[in-house]
Amino acid sequence: GNGQRLGGNGKVRFPVWGDDEHVIFQWGRDQQLMLARQEIGSSSEPEVLLTGVNAFPDSVTADGKALFYTNWKANSDMHMLSLEKPYTSKELLLTDFNEWGTTLSPDGKWIAYTSDHDGQYHIYVRSFPPTETRLWKVSRTMGEEPFWSPVGDDLFYRSGSRFMSVRYRADEEFHHEVPEVAFEGRFENVPGISYQ
Repeated sequence: GNGQRLGGNGKVRFPVWGDDEHVIFQWGRDQQLMLARQEIGSSSEPEVLLTGVNAFPDSVTADGKALFYTNWKANSDMHMLSLEKPYTSKELLLTDFNEWGTTLSPDGKWIAYTSDHDGQYHIYVRSFPPTETRLWKVSRTMGEEPFWSPVGDDLFYRSGSRFMSVRYRADEEFHHEVPEVAFEGRFENVPGISYQ
């Protein structure tokens, strides 16, 4: 069918699905960066969710009530925005390292994200809400852009041109196996999340 241009007047970057009817993206207009949401098929202006930050969306929780996003300042930090009015934002993890690409496990108990905690990008898992007590490094070599299997037994991530699969189980601790190659191909690395 016909395509739809998102964002009206302005520059749109880093789109993610908010739900089946909305897309959330970084919107640049009038020299200001915002997080905005637009209904698919609507000709109305996007709805502004957050202003005044250099942020891009990472993922939306399964219930559609919250957005994980990355705020880029001196380094990137992990935040969460309520998608119900009044759209309040809170910090989840602020460190001296870069954290981005946050995604919540199907059971809502764990977050996976990308961080350069060890000098290059790897995939890490923490309990949710995050605490400073435990941190699991899942990737063996470079890893970016994690996402959870909907059935709750695999964590996937991209490592260059390869997509990796990690079997896991979780109780009070997060237990994971050695990553394996799920498939590989000629994939382009782009800013933000490079697949949906």
